[in-house]
Amino acid sequence: MDRQILLPASFFFLIGTLLLVTSCGLQALEVGPTETHHRTVELGQAESVEAEIALGTGRLEIGPGAGGLLAATFTNNVTEWEPIIDYDVVDGQGKLAVRQPAVAGKIPVDLGQIRYAWDLRFDEEAPLALAIVMGAGESLLDLGELNLERLAYQGGAGDVTIDLRGTTATELDIRQGTGNLWLDLSGPRERDLAAKLDGGIGAVTVILPAEEGVRVEIGEGVGQVEASGLNRDGFIYTNKAYDPNGVALEIIIERGLGNIELRTVE
Repeated sequence: MDRQILLPASFFFLIGTLLLVTSCGLQALEVGPTETHHRTVELGQAESVEAEIALGTGRLEIGPGAGGLLAATFTNNVTEWEPIIDYDVVDGQGKLAVRQPAVAGKIPVDLGQIRYAWDLRFDEEAPLALAIVMGAGESLLDLGELNLERLAYQGGAGDVTIDLRGTTATELDIRQGTGNLWLDLSGPRERDLAAKLDGGIGAVTVILPAEEGVRVEIGEGVGQVEASGLNRDGFIYTNKAYDPNGVALEIIIERGLGNIELRTVE
């Protein structure tokens, strides 16, 4: 399996939007009482969906459990950061965007006083391509039960936990900035999965299946590599179930500054 993971052009637009939020959006924000708002989006006539999520600073949770396409709960105490949701369907293709608005600055604000959290629940049946840009904060992504086709994640500063046990996805591109990355890819699979990880600055932990074929290639970097239950040949790690001609999980890890742990589970 030799595939290049291609990110959508809109993914890089999201990064630009996020930079605008984090560079100029923190200077004119008045902190008020904490409020919680609920928003829903129906699937409509879409046969598949591309979803783009851009959060500048805060806490992000994503998981299953929506009655329609999306059930969102937003908790914040900054009125100017009311999330923007756009959704359109063209020729059976749904395009969803959830983003933090960019606002111009006037006075500085104390980040320690800000309460900003998104809890996004997605439909479990519709095929989903997910692109996430996260600036500063914690990400908890429970994606294994979603009908995920591909995931692109760009992290800034903060820990990220991604649960992809038994995922249907075939492409992953995860780029972490500063913070720890915990990724669970265990569980059975019926299709090849090509994953590229950029660890940035922080520890990387990857949970791997023992019964499914696994091949991991790790680039040069700073930090130790611990690989339990895997055979090593230079920078290549494989498990006993790996067969180049069979269904496989193939991972390329670009090392940054931090240790890498590859953990095999039954």
